[in-house]
Amino acid sequence: MTRTDWLATSDLALACGTDPHTIIRHLSQLGLVGAGSAASDMALRHDLAITDGDYASEQSLWHPDVITLLAATGLERVEDRNGVGDDLLDDGALFDEELVTLSPIERARSRAQNAPATAPDNVVPAGSDFPVAAKQSGTDGDGPYVPGADKYGFDQVIATDGACSGNPGRGGWAWVDELTGTTGSGGSRRTTNNIMELTAMLEALRYADNDRSLLLRADSQYVINVVTKWGPGWRRKGWKKADGKPVANQQLVADLLEAYEARTAKTRIDWVRGHDGDAGNEEADRLAVIERDRA
Repeated sequence: MTRTDWLATSDLALACGTDPHTIIRHLSQLGLVGAGSAASDMALRHDLAITDGDYASEQSLWHPDVITLLAATGLERVEDRNGVGDDLLDDGALFDEELVTLSPIERARSRAQNAPATAPDNVVPAGSDFPVAAKQSGTDGDGPYVPGADKYGFDQVIATDGACSGNPGRGGWAWVDELTGTTGSGGSRRTTNNIMELTAMLEALRYADNDRSLLLRADSQYVINVVTKWGPGWRRKGWKKADGKPVANQQLVADLLEAYEARTAKTRIDWVRGHDGDAGNEEADRLAVIERDRA
């Protein structure tokens, strides 16, 4: 197999009509995922996965036969559910080149390219009270196709969220890589909701590859405003707000601005309506709540 025949987690999700988080959970049932979303030793040993450092965060790429294994856990290919997948099978071998014109990667890419071009309802248009923030330096995202690139045209898409019980009180934060299923999370026994939201985005930026385009998706209007509007102004004024009072969480805000401004590739932050069925947002919220309760 050539490298382009291997599938990213997001390509498996496209093929099965679901999201990467669900794919990771089902791969875990099969013992194919180890720490985080990385392929397990068993998956690597049986040539069901490879780890390719050419891709963001050295994500795992999967053999097309993994789709057959996923069916055993209840996930089926979209083609199979629609009754048009029989021509893809030849004595149990998937994607025989003599039977299929396009490779799995090309088919997944075609689905993404043919998706509706209109922006989702939960993306705030520029000029609104909670604007989409764009840092346009570096690459423009129009380079060669990379397994895992999403319909927005970004190499990395990360959802962030924070949760707190009491303010201050027990709290948790989390980020979710929507293209690979990788997650990060943590918590504190006494914190605030704002600290958890800021920490989630800071940790997402620390995880992301600075040289690959990035879309951050958050439901916190506060954290978006801190990064795109308030933070730079506070810094210019010696970390004082308009009323002359000191900025809360100054060091955390400073670290967040530094991480954001250090990026060399295109970076955008979109506001997502919370608890509205968005897969990435819901998963980030679920993990943040787990960390909050654990604290």
